Amino acid sequence: LIIGGQNAADRNVIGGAGVNGISIQAGVQSSTDDCQIVNNLIGLTPDGLSELANNVGVSVNGSGCAVVRNRIAGNTLANLWINGGNNNVIQQNWIGPYVDDDSERHDVVGVLVQGSNNLIGASGNGGTLAGNTIRLNLRGGVVIRGNTSIGNSVKANLLGDNGFDGDNGGRMD
Repeated sequence: LIIGGQNAADRNVIGGAGVNGISIQAGVQSSTDDCQIVNNLIGLTPDGLSELANNVGVSVNGSGCAVVRNRIAGNTLANLWINGGNNNVIQQNWIGPYVDDDSERHDVVGVLVQGSNNLIGASGNGGTLAGNTIRLNLRGGVVIRGNTSIGNSVKANLLGDNGFDGDNGGRMD
């Protein structure tokens, strides 16, 4: 399963869904070579300058998927939600800002993690090139919630201008 692609012509505009823009179901047990969401506009109009909101931009319930080089913003609950998924890789995404990098903050969680052993950003000494830009999310940049959410790695991301709502149960920002 590959949604999007490396070239601009392969990009999808995914918005206006009442629930999830993209949903990787719990039964998916894959590898990052076979399950990829790459280079899409999610929650945004084709020009990336205004919202075309989903409830959740990307919901990953499955395991072993890569979410790479997407622009995910304008959604109403969470831009990206790892909802029970494990061993997923989230790298080089812009999560929160529109294409013009507007300074408006949105009442949403940037990345909500409820799963284990997920990688948000660089692994080991992977450097900032693998990191995500996570900004302008009023309910937290990266929120890790739940007693079973263990072994997650958040490294080399650019986080800033995020808020926090104590109802989310935990924050890394």
